[in-house]
Amino acid sequence: MFNRVRNHKTAHELWKELCVLHEGSKSEREERFHLVRNKLNIFEILPKENANEMLDELNGLGTNQMSPTDVARKILCVLPIEKYGHIVTMLH
Repeated sequence: MFNRVRNHKTAHELWKELCVLHEGSKSEREERFHLVRNKLNIFEILPKENANEMLDELNGLGTNQMSPTDVARKILCVLPIEKYGHIVTMLH
């Protein structure tokens, strides 16, 4: 790490390099975003998984940038109708 930052002459150059090291380049950030979005699109409830476990899994995917309403909507959309249909109907 020191080798990547030692040759910078100004604090601004050093800061930009540290940001790239921490967050990745723009293309790397975009790729991570698309991967997370794809995982969210194919997200489904696992057998014997409850809503709290689903929320933990969604939080692990980075839903902290999603509104609580969007997270709740995502959970409601993937709940099995045969088990949770009455709840989903009431909440919609």
